[in-house]
Amino acid sequence: MEQLDAGAYQYLSDIALYSTIVVGMVIAGVTVVMSFAFYRTTSGGAASMVHLIERAGVLQMITVLVIVVGAGILATIGKVSAEGIISILSGIAGYVLGNSQRSRERAKRETDPGE
Repeated sequence: MEQLDAGAYQYLSDIALYSTIVVGMVIAGVTVVMSFAFYRTTSGGAASMVHLIERAGVLQMITVLVIVVGAGILATIGKVSAEGIISILSGIAGYVLGNSQRSRERAKRETDPGE
């Protein structure tokens, strides 16, 4: 097993730092937006927000981003081969494209329930 040099450790440390800052800013932004959204709502506000989050696919987007960043870091430090990265990214592309097709079909069923 090869050892990483100081530059590689510094690079990974910088990625971790900036990633943490970005995630913190996103969480703070989402918290502010949701606070304003719920501030003046009457009943049913929570159900509307949950419905919005489900339709936007927030959990799927976060999962895909975490996998891509993790794969990139593993490739950078030499723990995963090029073929491994290709297979990871191909799997993610298939997942995203398959999910988008199902989302379109579900939206069509919701708009045309009689068919």
